[in-house]
Amino acid sequence: MLVKITDDEYFSRPEISHSDLELVRKSLKHYVYFKQNKQESSALDFGKAFHTFILEPDLFKDQILVAPGTRYTKAYKDLVAANPKKTVITDEEFQKLYSMRQSLMSMPKLSKLLNADFVEHAMFWQHAESGVDCRSKMDLVHKDGVVIDLKTTENASQIDFEGSIKAWGYHRQGALYLDGLNALFGKGSYHSFVILAVEKKPPFNCAAYSLPDHLIVDAAHDNLLNLLKIKQAKLTNHFPGYPDEVQTIGV
Repeated sequence: MLVKITDDEYFSRPEISHSDLELVRKSLKHYVYFKQNKQESSALDFGKAFHTFILEPDLFKDQILVAPGTRYTKAYKDLVAANPKKTVITDEEFQKLYSMRQSLMSMPKLSKLLNADFVEHAMFWQHAESGVDCRSKMDLVHKDGVVIDLKTTENASQIDFEGSIKAWGYHRQGALYLDGLNALFGKGSYHSFVILAVEKKPPFNCAAYSLPDHLIVDAAHDNLLNLLKIKQAKLTNHFPGYPDEVQTIGV
């Protein structure tokens, strides 16, 4: 089943996520380090604010605070220190969120994708081939078999966003979502992964892309290999970095 839980509850869970698998692609040492050291950045704060503003606007005032000036001002730093459980963005960033939402809502077909059956729901399941327990929290799930992920980006044009998909592993994220949903609802119940991309700079263009089946199949294989790496590393308690030898590299 899909469950509605807070981010704190979700991130405190021990199951393996897409973010974990992307770290493993670098090295198991990366995976261990970032499991023990929380990542924080202005980009993550903005992404969180954007998702809340678009997908859960009723929660925005409770979870997101807007500070005047830049992130380097005393006012901003004091607001962050006084509200450790909330996300703080600048007024300039808030104005950008508003423009991004206006742009998205001006596109009838794309904005209709936001009308999902499940919004910001999590799921937990055991990956069949690896036996590893997994977790995912999805933006938008439609009962007709489509999963939609909302992304901010510098460039949503097709030729550039294809590079972003591969660079950030969005196809592997989609493969993991579909694996979990089909494990919970039956094989073939969910078949499509769509990314709804919104640019972070004027004119704030938007685009939506459905990932082809062959890309999802290849990504699912990558996920399996990395799940097996984690499983073996936990059994042996060995989480190495890069090889201790000179390697040949192809450019």
